[in-house]
Amino acid sequence: MVVALADQPLVGATAVARLIAAYRSGASVAVAAYDGQPRNPVLLAREHWAEVIATATGDQGARAFLRARPDLVTLVECGDAGRPDDIDTPADLDRITGRYRRPLP
Repeated sequence: MVVALADQPLVGATAVARLIAAYRSGASVAVAAYDGQPRNPVLLAREHWAEVIATATGDQGARAFLRARPDLVTLVECGDAGRPDDIDTPADLDRITGRYRRPLP
């Protein structure tokens, strides 16, 4: 299962594809990293779902599981393929769209 957040639109298909490739290479937990810092999306193999569900609380999702089981985590660098910026407010949206808006010809 790949968990991606809807409020991070600059995380794209390339990050997901890299996590799947890591899984196919043997990783059972793959976490996208941006400049070496873990963020979203996260891939969790089926064998871990029960433990993730048991430790999930509130809006923290799999965070407790990931912190408790760092030995399982494979970081997958995705900084060249997107950004994990959250868009939670109109100001966030303005900041992101302003950064990536292309001038008209």
